[in-house]
Amino acid sequence: MVGDDRIRVAMPHGPAPVDRDGVSDYVAHLVRALDDVGVAVTPVPLRPADRSALRWLTATARAAERVRRLGVDLVHVQFAPSAYRFSGLPGLLPFRLPRTVPLVTTVHEYGSWAAPGWLPGPLWSLLERARLWDRETGRLVPASAAVVVTNEGHDVAVRARTGAPTVRVPLAPNVTDRPDGSTAGRRLRAEIGLPVGAPLLVFFGFVHPVKGIRHLIGALPALRREHPDLRLLVAGGFTSQALPEAEARAFRDELTALTHRHQVADAVTFTGYLPPERASAALHAADVVVLPFTAGVTLKSGALLAALAHGRPTVVTASEDGGDQLHRSGAVAVVPRRRDSEALADTVGRVLADPVLRRRLAERGARWRPATPGPGSPPRTGTSTGGCSDGTMADRCAEILVVDLLGGIGDLLMLLPSIHGLARRNPDARLRVLTHGPGAGLLRVDPAVAEVRTPRHGRPGAERAAVVEALAARRPDLAVTTTRYDGIPDLLLASGARCVTDLWRRPPPDEPVGLRYLRLLHAEGLLARADLDASPRVRLPASARVAGEETVDRLVAATRGPAAAPVVLVTDAGMPVKRWPEHSWRALAERLAALGHPVLTVRSPTGEAHRADGDPPGVPLPPGDLTTLAGQFAATARRGGVIVGPDTGPLRLAAAAGAVTVGLFGPTDARRYGVGGVDLQGLPACPHRRATAITEQPCWWEARCPLDATGPACMADLDVNRVTAAVRAATRHPALVWRPPAA
Repeated sequence: MVGDDRIRVAMPHGPAPVDRDGVSDYVAHLVRALDDVGVAVTPVPLRPADRSALRWLTATARAAERVRRLGVDLVHVQFAPSAYRFSGLPGLLPFRLPRTVPLVTTVHEYGSWAAPGWLPGPLWSLLERARLWDRETGRLVPASAAVVVTNEGHDVAVRARTGAPTVRVPLAPNVTDRPDGSTAGRRLRAEIGLPVGAPLLVFFGFVHPVKGIRHLIGALPALRREHPDLRLLVAGGFTSQALPEAEARAFRDELTALTHRHQVADAVTFTGYLPPERASAALHAADVVVLPFTAGVTLKSGALLAALAHGRPTVVTASEDGGDQLHRSGAVAVVPRRRDSEALADTVGRVLADPVLRRRLAERGARWRPATPGPGSPPRTGTSTGGCSDGTMADRCAEILVVDLLGGIGDLLMLLPSIHGLARRNPDARLRVLTHGPGAGLLRVDPAVAEVRTPRHGRPGAERAAVVEALAARRPDLAVTTTRYDGIPDLLLASGARCVTDLWRRPPPDEPVGLRYLRLLHAEGLLARADLDASPRVRLPASARVAGEETVDRLVAATRGPAAAPVVLVTDAGMPVKRWPEHSWRALAERLAALGHPVLTVRSPTGEAHRADGDPPGVPLPPGDLTTLAGQFAATARRGGVIVGPDTGPLRLAAAAGAVTVGLFGPTDARRYGVGGVDLQGLPACPHRRATAITEQPCWWEARCPLDATGPACMADLDVNRVTAAVRAATRHPALVWRPPAA
């Protein structure tokens, strides 16, 4: 029985079952979600009792009468023209509702329909501006205290037409990822007889003429010339509110005939409606998800959001209005022309042929979130309750799992203060970290970390499998992750642990990444205020310190120069876009040597001390693992030395080992990614730099600078004189050096 303290909501909606209508499916999920937070919702379907001409009017009147009998606190109507078979009569509902009860309307479709359609546009505009009548929803939008919209296009249209107050709540994926999704996907591929290694395209969602399946089938012959084993899985039902049963049968027959006409009938499988767990398996089975809608794909599509949430590389058609924030984000591959099989084949073919592009799309898509719509929308919390304290520091966790599978050493080091903070606040906890090597080596000698786990292999799906294994080995009380791709947050949430799964949410452009992590965990009640001042610090065994001292002593002595502070150059970077020009490194080394500084050089992970032919710009440090390198940096720090390098893992390691650093920042914003020593920003006014979305910069992945065809203009802007002056200033301030504690 519902208690008096619960908000009571009546929710009128269309009559179709969830397997025939996306809005009905949305309502089912929404009712459950609201019930979980203490809101009692009574669904009120507008269900015609017969086929008479006035059936929708009668259904509307009956629904209004039921709402009146319920005595609710709020009426929340779910509106889409297709949900009511394009009848305008449900728009009369407000006339029959209690005037004292607030009305809210969610518009799932808006901006392309009118009832009646023959009324001139200028007359509609007069009625809408006066808040008398809306061409699509009748009295629903004009009579509503608030209108819920799911995307920017609907928001703009509602405000422009009626001036009604809107609240934008972005759609969630219409199918959630599942812990066993990858395994289920492999099973499904076997079920449909897909040969090992054969590419699978998947269309997901209700099948309708506007979804572009005709054009996708038309693209298959060209695609199969390059990929003879390629298959297409059309995963979705045909019959829906928008496509009645007779029309659905006719359309399925048409598509089947089309597959025979193009001689691809053996390559196409129509599944019909799939329950959520099978739909999730179909998405996991896909090599590429293709959504070729004839009007283009926008954020209104729950199928799109589901594909991205499952970490699938996704191809979409460009929307008619030129694209939205998603199309500009690089999270999807965009087909430039709609209703065009040749354009589809070209774009899908490029994605299939490029495994790096597929992985990039999958990772960007999994991390992508709509821009924050404004103060009227509820925030995404990224947490769930579990065995740990929720908002206080009173309770402690016995098992903590931290997941950092972003791939870079620097990424792990930025998270290190949070790892140490969690260990301090939970001194009796068993804290495990799942990360990539070689950063794992640093944590294996860290007394705060009980266990370090790494993925078993480098093939696709390894990271997700590693999370599954970690959860199976020990159920955590608390799970924290920086990693958003491949459904990893959903795996953690499904474990029942308290989770913090979005440490990237709403970052200010001038807040350092590591500090952002700390502040979010503090806001969750997991860290104390004192933890906010922490910096990355690596814990080194005595053997690494001794070895570092011996190495630096030997190499500095070999330079046979004056006893000035040594300078270590980190000349390489993991990405070409971050590299300082080779000639600049050589000029810097020559100037520093002339000023009496012993100049040493860090070897790259491949063992090379520099990138060009010829002698390295300095004496190379001997190769070793990260713990060895950290010991060498610590020895340099003890001598008042300086480490110079771009925004890369070894530079962050130097700072964490106690050395003063001079960081060379180009494509990344030094305010957000700075190491904390002397951080120099190249080309500060670059119009293409995006502090909080670096992977969306045009230069990021291939170092193709829009401002300079010869290389990154921001890195070239860092003048050798400026860097030399920064190094000299840093060596004159030994108080800046953090001294590592005695072993």
